[in-house]
Amino acid sequence: MEENNAMEAIELKQKSSTMFYYKLAEFLNPAYHIAQHYHGDLRNASYTYFNSLIILDGIIDNSISPFKLYEATNGIERSIRLLSALFSKDHKFWEDFDGYKNQYYNTLRKEKEFSVSKKLFTELEFDEVAKGKSAVCYAMVNAMSYLSKKINDKRDKEIICLLEHIHVGFQCKDDIDDFIADLENNQHTYAHVLVIQHINGRSENLTKSNSYLHRYFYVSGLAEYLIQKSIKHLIEAQKIAKDYQLIDFLNFINGEISTAKAQIDEINMLVDKTRVKARLSNENKKVKENGQESLEESICSALKFLNDNLESNMTLSDFMTTAGIGKQWVSNYCAFMLAGHDLTSDIVEKLSTSLYSDNQKGASFNEKIVQDADSLTFKIGALKKIFKDVNKDQLKLLKTFQNKNGGWSTYIDETTLRHQIKLDSNVSLKGWTSAHNCVSASTCYILSLLPDQNELFYKTANFLKKRIDDDGCLNSYWWSSPIYATAWLINAFSQDALLKTECNQSVIWLSRQQNKNGAWLDSISNDESFFYTAMAAETLRNYDKDKYAYQVELGIKFLLNNQTTDGSWKSGRILTIPQTDIIDKEQIPKWRKSSFGVNIIVDDHKRIFTTVTVLKTLISQLNTQ
Repeated sequence: MEENNAMEAIELKQKSSTMFYYKLAEFLNPAYHIAQHYHGDLRNASYTYFNSLIILDGIIDNSISPFKLYEATNGIERSIRLLSALFSKDHKFWEDFDGYKNQYYNTLRKEKEFSVSKKLFTELEFDEVAKGKSAVCYAMVNAMSYLSKKINDKRDKEIICLLEHIHVGFQCKDDIDDFIADLENNQHTYAHVLVIQHINGRSENLTKSNSYLHRYFYVSGLAEYLIQKSIKHLIEAQKIAKDYQLIDFLNFINGEISTAKAQIDEINMLVDKTRVKARLSNENKKVKENGQESLEESICSALKFLNDNLESNMTLSDFMTTAGIGKQWVSNYCAFMLAGHDLTSDIVEKLSTSLYSDNQKGASFNEKIVQDADSLTFKIGALKKIFKDVNKDQLKLLKTFQNKNGGWSTYIDETTLRHQIKLDSNVSLKGWTSAHNCVSASTCYILSLLPDQNELFYKTANFLKKRIDDDGCLNSYWWSSPIYATAWLINAFSQDALLKTECNQSVIWLSRQQNKNGAWLDSISNDESFFYTAMAAETLRNYDKDKYAYQVELGIKFLLNNQTTDGSWKSGRILTIPQTDIIDKEQIPKWRKSSFGVNIIVDDHKRIFTTVTVLKTLISQLNTQ
């Protein structure tokens, strides 16, 4: 449903699969107790052989370059040499191995026939293909049985059964992950069969685009059905692993089950996201010729949209990620942006109920994730604007996020965060726990509203001054454009006469980013952005409303001309989530358009974040007329 990097996915899958085969002998050894000196040759033979088979399979599927053929054939030769050191040329192992290879190649032939004929094959046929494609893997059972010198047919059959269940589970996942790539490579899979049968049952037209079929696969519930099938087979494998006390294998299977269950959650979230976006208007409303009336009407429409999207607990939410949907963070931002204006008093009063009810607590992206500085800062700012006071304990908590250099980290509780996002202990969190320009800039502005926090304000300002590029921009860590951090920087520095002169180059940079039609662009997508246009226009007006009056008017006109009939503004992919160990975003060559994982760029799919930002700019404009 969202973009995947096909080559990256293939490489990751190849690496994951080969590591499974590398560890296979170790996984199975508690059932065989083979001598330690056999382990190395078995492990390397398994790893090399199956890596070669995966490459050959990819060449057949057109997903891997045919130039990899030498690597594959050479790998198979190396593997056979290793096995020859374990088994003499007349050993029964080679007869077993030939039988499994024949099963494997016959299965590949059958799978290719399915792709050519586009046969609507059955679930039973799918299971048999999944088992047959992995047949060579079962030779590991025979090898370990012979090397243990304790032949046990019952044990061997059950271990092979375990491996069959594992590989059916794997194949289900592959069909889901490779849905689009398989369509493009003319590979006919069980996932495609399910979609075709479902569409035929509804008497719909099958001549749909690949992206439509992919979306249908998820929205119809078929993707979840296939994952549940995968889990069912993994659970059967789990039972056998328990019987033979294959502890390491059991841990691996448990991890696969957890991943599959998490994928179901992600699918359900994506389905919800698709339904939400489908309800939003894509038609622009007509704009009145009278600028004042047009501005007032636009504000009323936007307020109605936000009120209509309030949750039952009087909060607003947006941005779907692996951590779930943004709740507290989004609500706190909205309350802060809208507070202090008569026109917004009704919705701010509603939003303030949740702010006040947990006044003693910190704040986070949502209830599943550890506290962060950004959510807390906007909460403190909103409380200051609405209730004219800030809880001292919350200020004390906020100060724990400031680094010695004056910058502000988004996260500081590494232990809890690592546990919540299920991050391996050997993967660094330094990217997420270092000082961030964007968080520091918005915090600096909110500190400027707190007269008794001058020391923190100036310490933060000094940090930011050192981070400004020569051209005046301030790069953002969590956002797709430097406009975000630069705008907050200018707004913060404008609160101090001396600092205001020091951000003049930043103001010039920001003003020069505007297009002739009034829009500011998103740096990553290079698309016109209503979010960044609103931020930039508001910032220029705050800095010098007379000098930048024309540019502000041009930006406001662009925003008014692009409001949709439901009162919202179309969202863009504005939130970036780098991998946890990356401090400099420039190291990321390409961002994925996705809601899940890292090195992704996420949209505010409910349009709340963008609409609130634009609304704040329009109200400020109305108040200056």
